[in-house]
Order: sequence, then C-alpha cells, then structure tokens
Amino acid sequence: MLIRMKRLRISTALLALGLLAWTGQVCAQALPQTLVLTRFGEIRPEGWMLRQMQADLDDGLAGHYPDISDTVNGRMFATQTANLPDANGNPGWWGGEHEGYYDDGLFRLAWLAGDATLRNAAIARLQDVLAAQDTDGYIGVYPVGGRFGTQDLNDAELWTQSRMFQALLAWYEASGDQHIIDAVERAAKLTLNAYIGGSYFTRYVTGGGGVSHGVGFADTLEWLYRLTGDDTYRNGYLWLYADYASSNVRDDDIKPAYLADPLRPWYKHTPHTAESLAMPAIAYAYGGPVEYAQAADQVLVKLRRYSNPGGGPVGDESVAGRSGSFDLTSEYCSMTESIASLNRMAQFRDAMATGDIAERIALNDAQGARLHPSATAVTYLTADNRASALMSTQYGDRLLFSASHQAAACCSLNSTRLLPYYVEGMWLKQADGSGLVARLYGPATLNTTLGGVPVQVMEATDFPFSDTVTFTLTPNAPSAFTLTLRVPAYAPNATVIAPSGASVVRWADRFEINATWNAGDTVALDLSFAVHAVPDSDGKIAIAYGPLLYALPIDAVAIHPGRVTSATGSTSTLVFQDTEYEPASSPPAYLLPRDWVFTPVALSGADVLDPWSRPPTGLAGALLAPDGSHLSATLIPLGATILRTTGFATDVIFADPFGD
Repeated sequence: MLIRMKRLRISTALLALGLLAWTGQVCAQALPQTLVLTRFGEIRPEGWMLRQMQADLDDGLAGHYPDISDTVNGRMFATQTANLPDANGNPGWWGGEHEGYYDDGLFRLAWLAGDATLRNAAIARLQDVLAAQDTDGYIGVYPVGGRFGTQDLNDAELWTQSRMFQALLAWYEASGDQHIIDAVERAAKLTLNAYIGGSYFTRYVTGGGGVSHGVGFADTLEWLYRLTGDDTYRNGYLWLYADYASSNVRDDDIKPAYLADPLRPWYKHTPHTAESLAMPAIAYAYGGPVEYAQAADQVLVKLRRYSNPGGGPVGDESVAGRSGSFDLTSEYCSMTESIASLNRMAQFRDAMATGDIAERIALNDAQGARLHPSATAVTYLTADNRASALMSTQYGDRLLFSASHQAAACCSLNSTRLLPYYVEGMWLKQADGSGLVARLYGPATLNTTLGGVPVQVMEATDFPFSDTVTFTLTPNAPSAFTLTLRVPAYAPNATVIAPSGASVVRWADRFEINATWNAGDTVALDLSFAVHAVPDSDGKIAIAYGPLLYALPIDAVAIHPGRVTSATGSTSTLVFQDTEYEPASSPPAYLLPRDWVFTPVALSGADVLDPWSRPPTGLAGALLAPDGSHLSATLIPLGATILRTTGFATDVIFADPFGD
C-alpha cells in the first residue's frame, strides 16, 4: 500500500507539472455552478419506462447481447489486444468501445429495472475490468508498449477508456463503493499524465475516427470533477478542449471558431459531433476564454438546424451540411450520445432548452427506431418518413431491423443506453442545495437529499400520452426549497396548482415554486397539450400533439428469412433475426390539406404500460389524395410505427371538405 501511495503521489506531481507546462500558469477559476445532475440511481423509472426496460432485459437484445454477438465477448479490457484488428479486419478498439457501451447499458438498465440476476452479471463484468487494472493504474484495451501511442492503431485510447468509465462511475454512484472511484481516478490521472502538455488530437495518420472519439474523455473528466472537486480534472478538461480546438482532428464541427460562424454548416461524422455538444459550455464554465461561451451559444442553434423533426440528428454517418428533414436519416448512436451530452450541458446552461431537444429525440425517433414491446432489433439508421426497411446498395444493412448490424454493432448497443440516459436527465439539483429542477417528464420516483434532508418526489403521469403530471413531495422534515418545473416550447398554456402559501413565478420556459414543503404536499402540472404543426426544411409538415409527432402508419410485411445473429457457442433459446420490412401495398402520396384539422381521439386496445405497441391516443382528421379525394385518417405516434409517413407535403390546390 505504501508503494502504491508513493506511485500515486509521484504520478499526481508529474501531472501537475504537465498542466503547468501546458498552460504556463494555473488555469482561471471556474464559474460558480448552478445546477448538478443527481447521483445515478436516485431517479427510478416507473410506469411505461420501467416496463420497457424490463421487457428489453427479459426478451430484448439488451439482456442477451453476449448470446447475440461476439463483439462484447472479447474481454478487451482484460486481454488488452486492441492494437490488433479483429477477425473481420475492423480496428481492434471497436471491441473496447462495444464492451463499454454494453457494460454501461446493461448495468444501468438492470439497476434501474431491479433485475438482480442481470445486475450481478453486469457487476461481474465490471469487476473483471477492475481486476485487470495494472499496477500503474492503467485501465484500457492496449498492451504494454502499445499504450499512449502516436499511430492510428492506438487512436482510441481516450475513447475506449471513457466508455468503460461511464459504466464504472455509474456503479460507484449506485453502490458508494470507494474502491471503484479510486481505481477510475488512478486510471484517469495516468492517462492525463501521458498526454497533457502535448497534443492528443493531432496524432492520427489516416483514419482518425478513434482520435475524434477522444472527446468522450470529457465525460469522465466532468464527472470526476463533479464528484471530487479536484482541479486536475477541470484543468484536464480545459486542456482537452483547447487541444481539440487547435488541432487538425478529423471531426471538427464543435471547434469554437467553426461554431461561432453561423454560416458554417456541420459536415462531419454525426456521432462525434453529438459526443462533444457540451464541451464549449463546460470548458467556458471551467475557466475557459469568452470565445468558448460564444461557441456554446451556437450549439443548440446548430443542433436544431441539423436535426430531423423527430429529434434525431441528421446523419447517414455524416451530417454533410444537410438541414433536418422528414426524409433524411439519423443514426441511433447520435441520438443516444446527444441525450447524454445534453444532460451534461444542462448543468451549465440551457437546462430547459436542452430538455426540449432531449425529449423530442427520446420520445419520437428513438422509439421509432426499435421494435416493441421489447427491442429485439433496432435500425442503425431511421427516418421520420420510412416507406420500407430493406437492404440497400447505399446503406447495406443499416436500414433494416437487426440486433447486431454487420455494418457495426454500435447502434444496437447504444439503444440499450438511451432510456437510462433519459432517466438520468429527468431531474437536476441546485448546486447549493436550494432546489430541484424537473427537466424531463415521465413516471418516476426521485430520492435525494437537499441541505442534508432526504427528499422523495413521486412523479405520477402517463406522459407523453397524458399532459398532466402530479408531483408528491415527501421531505423527512419540513424543508424550504424551490421546485422548478420545465415548461416545454409546445406548452405555452401550461398551468400549475401548488399548495396553499406557496409562491409561484411563471417564466417563459419554467415555473418556479417556492415553499416550505411538508410530507404529502402535491403540485399538479397541466401542460395543456394542443395539436400543432411541425415543419421541416423542405416545407413538409407533421402533426404533433404535445411532444409526440404523429404518423400515418403503413402496413408493413416482414420479409424472412433474415440473418440470425448468434455469438459463437451460444446456447440461448431466443432467436434474434435480421428483419426487412416492405409495405403491403404502395401507399398513395397523401397531401395535408391547407385547412387541416386533427383532433385527439382515444384508441381501442390501449395500454399505458405498453403505449408504443398499443398507443392510447391518436389524431383523427383528413388527408387528401393527389386527385383531391379525401381520406379519413387516424395518425398514431411516430414511435409506435414500423413503416410510416410523418411529414406531408401541403396541398396548394384542394381544400379539405371535412368540417364544412
């Protein structure tokens, strides 16, 4: 133990020298932080969210991936052979990335859903990672002599570490086991010491994808600084973003100079951009220059511009300067990483606006990219308008439903992480303990502390299939604090009923309710959903109700047989099979009348615990065929469809005869 402590002190001293060599002086002071995320596990899903997690673990790909694909079975953090390509010739670090994704998603799902068997399986995988930690603190996928290198084969050191550290730190927050965070700190400081004072992002030769993914290490640094207050991580964050900003990194859309230029589009690989959305805001808050704040001001502006109406960021690997459209695709990796990045960004700025965007992604395109009720397969790429889900020359198997696409397993694995990260971002706390912020809505229970007082908040709702949310607060003792409720952009007429004596202040994007809270106090939020139009950049229009876009479902026919995805030696009795879908018949090119009217209607067979298979609400109205004849139509939530038309061209000739 004495030798280990001496090594740690020497490593920390060297790291401090490296930081000074990079900056020439101690970095500027961080700005006071207003909001912080709750600890993992303090928010527990209920209702349909809990049921979806349980279904995905019991019958979906999330609970069975080691039987589906060998990509998570290589134990890369134990064998440390990422310097070698895999059996298919893919970069060796892909296995480390995939294991990080899977371990993170499996642990979070199992812990939140209360599945003890899979929780123990997830913990066993994480224990193997810690057991493989080297004496110098290294946790990673590269062998001795191949670490912290300067060639392409070593281009994912920061990325692979960061994905696994997300899982390890979630385990630490859930369990409180100090040895977990001690191990992550030793590993993170070793890595910083290896690179700081020089450059990480200029080291790629030809590919550089793994180098660009290095922005993911910012997630580790932010989380460790939040947990420890150790300026090593804050200064490391500043080094990382400054290095990214000044380098020739391949995926460069979040460089401050490029963000600050309102005319420069986003061009590069969409998941990389999604992973780095929070960097300028956090780096500025950590003491970075004003240019970072100017860049941060543009992040959400551009994210909105380059996202499809259903929320997913534009991309069929790259944004390519294309504004959002009902007909463009979005990658599942981009959706998950956007939600995770927006959670972290929300702690420093735009908490309510980031909530609007994260909600749109999670409740529309992400649900529409998976099968229901359990995600036995997802699409790598999804679009708001989807007339088929078939193999194609352009996209290979990215458009069909698979548990493990041949193109890469990343999107199916990221599907396991999306809903847990939505839950992570539901609540924020005032950093000084003065209040709670309800940022994302859904059935859940929060158990946390404010000013040392345990507080429970039960959130009863069928949101997004209901516009009412009831909060029941139970502090252990009467407690004075502010409860802030986000008012989404689609809910300008929202109202709230608070306990007698509470002070309620309405802002454009939130209610602030100040009170001395007693056990059993309730707050009733009515978001007053209204039917409204959502346009895209091509002039098409979707009909929305609350946060959900509604679509005309197209009868889908499954095409079999498809490739059965099965890991080597698997004995699982469950079958996970690639599935292509084509329309039962060619749907007419319906138009949206100029004077359209759609009205919410209750649907038969509804199930509020399985609402994506059996949705409670539809929108009834009329569409026009190209010849002007009318069709009585009921639209259902985008996320409840396999094939669909969501965005319609608007009629410029015929008027809707209904309602005359």
